[in-house]
Amino acid sequence: VVPRFEVAETEADIDWLASKISRYEYCAADTETGGYSGFDFTRDRILCSGYCVEPGMVYVVPEELIHLTNRIYERATETKFIWHNLN
Repeated sequence: VVPRFEVAETEADIDWLASKISRYEYCAADTETGGYSGFDFTRDRILCSGYCVEPGMVYVVPEELIHLTNRIYERATETKFIWHNLN
């Protein structure tokens, strides 16, 4: 199965995504980093974050909108986030 995806392009898209995620009990999430080694949090930057609340659909927040992702966590206070490779 090839997942579908949508990439946020505006602040309004982030607000829409925050509202959508807040309606779910669980959200799978992943953050991609790069620019140095991909594994050095002191040198790498966040390239994008992806969120999935329904099978086969991923919502992507690109680097230029990452600073707005706090809106997701402020709105989705009851949602449990399941992070990929988070230790």
